Amino acid sequence: MRSLNNRLLVGGFLTILAAPTIANVCRLEPAKDLPERRALAERPNPARFRFKELASVAAFARDWEKFYNDHFGLRKLLIGSYRLAVYYLLRTSTNSSVVLGESDGRSRWFYYEGAMAGDGMGLDGFLGKAPYKAAELAAMTAEFARMSKLFADNHTKFLVVVCPDKQSVYPEYLPRDLRPRFGTLSRLDQISSVAQVVLGSHYLDLRAVLREAKSEGLVYLHADSHWNARGAFVGYQAFMRALQQQDPTRAPPVDSDIRWETSGSVTGDLIVLLGLPMFPGEPGVVPVRPNDHVPSGSRRGKVLVFHDSFFWAMKPYFDLEFAEVKETTRANISTHMPITQAMLTAEKPDLVIIESVERIWTL
Repeated sequence: MRSLNNRLLVGGFLTILAAPTIANVCRLEPAKDLPERRALAERPNPARFRFKELASVAAFARDWEKFYNDHFGLRKLLIGSYRLAVYYLLRTSTNSSVVLGESDGRSRWFYYEGAMAGDGMGLDGFLGKAPYKAAELAAMTAEFARMSKLFADNHTKFLVVVCPDKQSVYPEYLPRDLRPRFGTLSRLDQISSVAQVVLGSHYLDLRAVLREAKSEGLVYLHADSHWNARGAFVGYQAFMRALQQQDPTRAPPVDSDIRWETSGSVTGDLIVLLGLPMFPGEPGVVPVRPNDHVPSGSRRGKVLVFHDSFFWAMKPYFDLEFAEVKETTRANISTHMPITQAMLTAEKPDLVIIESVERIWTL
């Protein structure tokens, strides 16, 4: 019996050693679509190998080792299995830019920590751990005033819009040590206090309307950094109400005009960042409108939009309202916004929208 056990142990060990090579020879690639957010090493070029040059031999060997490390058989299966074990058994994130939140009884919430990916201020700004200095707020106040005067001089309507990060709308599912305490003043709170004074009705912070709307249904995806289609519709309604104060002929769509239906499974961008294979998606929702056909003559005005990815879910509504929607570069908001007299003269927009997600606003 002992001899049999030893043979099985040796056989199993040899099988494990041989499995990668067998997989390569047989071209077996389980989990081949597993995402990796880096370029894998390429096969070394034999033409660069010089047998009589020691440095060339050593460099070729190093390049071949890098290539093998990125392409050995069953590599992606092993990586995927490791990630699943870390997530399901250790309840730990495999990516520092993704924060694992709590479950709402239907699904677990994931949050994007942009600071770890060099993409905005992130949770420190939300938690009030990196407040603006007085000089920084003064610079923003001056920039808001400059921009407001520029639009007024050109008789151009404008809106400055903040799309909140998920944690500002659903803080209750964050890990307990990352939830803001009562009275916490975030960087966006600081900006809003300045912008509301200087810009007035030209400034739109969507946090309040989204927090109110979430009681009627989800407005963000569980495993994505973005809002869902319903959240985008709520944002568009708020935008049109704000625009109506400048142009009374505009009106927001009403809830009764929309029927929501579930769509196919949605795989969130935070799942992609975690690199979890075979992770179940979540049901999406899509708006069903009674009539999407709008006569071209009823679409009026040109809108120039500085935006990020949050705007894409709203764009179909803008296409129904405006004759021309021109998108331009991402609005990285700082002490100098990307609006100039030359741009307004060249584009001649009726309306300018500057939209950016909270973590970029709070750089």
